Amino acid sequence: MIDFFLRNFNKLALFFGVRLIQDDVATNPAIMLKRLIDRFQVNLFLDVGANAGQTSLKLISSGYKGRILSFEPVPKPYKELARKAARFSNWKALPVAIGDFNGFVDVHVAGNLESSSVLPMLERHRQAAPDSAEISQVKAELRRLDSYLSDGLIQPEDKIFLKIDVQGFEMQALNGSAGILNQVVVLQMELSLVPLYEGGLLFEEIMARLKELGFSLFTILPGFSDPKTGQLLQMDGVFFKG
Repeated sequence: MIDFFLRNFNKLALFFGVRLIQDDVATNPAIMLKRLIDRFQVNLFLDVGANAGQTSLKLISSGYKGRILSFEPVPKPYKELARKAARFSNWKALPVAIGDFNGFVDVHVAGNLESSSVLPMLERHRQAAPDSAEISQVKAELRRLDSYLSDGLIQPEDKIFLKIDVQGFEMQALNGSAGILNQVVVLQMELSLVPLYEGGLLFEEIMARLKELGFSLFTILPGFSDPKTGQLLQMDGVFFKG
């Protein structure tokens, strides 16, 4: 009965931009991440590939009070992201992509928006999610994440939780964060188990690189699966420094 109430109350609450959360670390990733944030005294959450701000809103709902910078280059989800961020004094949304240089790129816009990427999508992805097929391209500003040190949006003393969800472009975003990686104490990164985007690195390659950088795996969050076979295609790895 309680679960039924929570599910239906959340549907109503989400209409108004809020969410009721069960305080259960085993079933609620936002609570688990909030406990990591508290453990490592995070004061800045960098949401790279924020889409419409779902993750940031969940963290706020779980009790996070620190600063948030969200990055989303696709206009439609960015508009929704900016609307949500405007309600909070500690949350700033930026309409840019994150990579390993400062300039401009063409972003391949997916039909479901969430699968949009700087990289072209492969047929394996389209077969598993036909609604994710490319519908357009948009030109977007691309920035190195560590370039925001000079802008003052990232401070040298910040303790950072960095989330990277950029559909195959993760390593470029990580390379563009080199100047702040010594400040990153929690890292959440999307990991592909099979090739889904042209030129995107796979799970094993990224895991090896993160080990070199001193990150240890904390947990895995299941993500995108093939609905026909049930095969897991993408997941999020959560890492901590140490």
